[in-house]
Amino acid sequence: MGKPAPPVLGEGLYERRISLRPADVVLLRAHLEASEGLAAFFAEHGGEVLLATTEGLCSELDRFLADLAEEMPIWGPDAPRATTGG
Repeated sequence: MGKPAPPVLGEGLYERRISLRPADVVLLRAHLEASEGLAAFFAEHGGEVLLATTEGLCSELDRFLADLAEEMPIWGPDAPRATTGG
């Protein structure tokens, strides 16, 4: 199910840490904006991204990421298992 987000994000939020090619970060953000309310998006450095969502939306976010991984490489600690990257 993921791990609770650090307290800075607030109690009850869960995180997904992923990495993408820097050019794909914009595309990920556009897809998230079209999925209103699915997750908060925090771009860190390079292609590192932190997504925060509620417990009730964790499964939906995981499905969203799995679908997106068919379009672009996603890797990192919370990446869908079928993808690789680097």
